[in-house]
Amino acid sequence: MVERSAILNFPNSLVGKPIISAVVRKYDIEVNIIEAHITPEDDGYMFALVSGKKRAVESAFEYLSNKNIKVQLRSRNLIWDDTKCENCTACIGQCSAGAFELDHTSFRVSHVAERCIGCKLCIPACAYGALAAAANQPYERRGSR
Repeated sequence: MVERSAILNFPNSLVGKPIISAVVRKYDIEVNIIEAHITPEDDGYMFALVSGKKRAVESAFEYLSNKNIKVQLRSRNLIWDDTKCENCTACIGQCSAGAFELDHTSFRVSHVAERCIGCKLCIPACAYGALAAAANQPYERRGSR
């Protein structure tokens, strides 16, 4: 089993069509939607974790690409500057993947990059600027207002 994080950009013409449910059934994969913006008026985007057998996940992404959905595979796309971190723990509350930990002895926050799914929900939570998106992996939001 593998788990891949991806941003899917849907053209407006596909918004409202059951593409995700079709790919789940066809390839026997699981799709955990972390964040999405999909309306009938705009192009849509979805940030999701896709898991299943390696070949099935790869085939699912190929299927989506063939349906004119832009698939951006993600890995670690977060920069954490521990010198700016004030150990306020705001990031911990935003991270569903458990990529931030609090040492209960020293009360210091640490980032476990291997757990990071790249959702970037922690970035706006950090008032100290310790978190940023990696410059080489932009987060595209098409159709957002």
